[in-house]
Amino acid sequence: RGKWLASGSPCHGDLLLWECADATSVTALEMRGGGGVGLLRVSACGLLLLSAGTQGGLRVWETCGWTWEAYNRFAGPCVAAAWAGPPLLGADAPRTLLFALRGETRLHALRFTRAAAPPRAEYLGSFELAPLGLGPVRSLAWEAGARRLVVASAPPAAPTEGEPPAKRGPGTPGG
Repeated sequence: RGKWLASGSPCHGDLLLWECADATSVTALEMRGGGGVGLLRVSACGLLLLSAGTQGGLRVWETCGWTWEAYNRFAGPCVAAAWAGPPLLGADAPRTLLFALRGETRLHALRFTRAAAPPRAEYLGSFELAPLGLGPVRSLAWEAGARRLVVASAPPAAPTEGEPPAKRGPGTPGG
């Protein structure tokens, strides 16, 4: 069904591409910047691939010619990511990448206006999840219809003395 398999290891900085038709054909794409590959996520359409380094930095690859663009403005390593948008988008349709950095209770968003070579994105900003009673983000996933995002988090930090507990909204435990 697929044409390639991407793999990476937190122990080394190469992103390995395996041709599915010939399991012995491997291409190594260097991540650079130290550390290994901590996270890989392919867009639903298969045209974009996120690779996140264990020491920080994001790289988004377009999967036709394997050119990339680095996004190094973020302080920590990316621990969770999910591509928004239905799978059957044309090459010029926008795609949005939501992601979280280690220890943060915030989701960041990058919008790719088209699957160009190399991919270019606009930073849309971030959304703070702590007021919803969530702790640091651990994983993200879209439900099958791509209308709802599921966020798994660590327990929220205990409030310091004199600080009110986080407010809980409808649909959250205790809300």
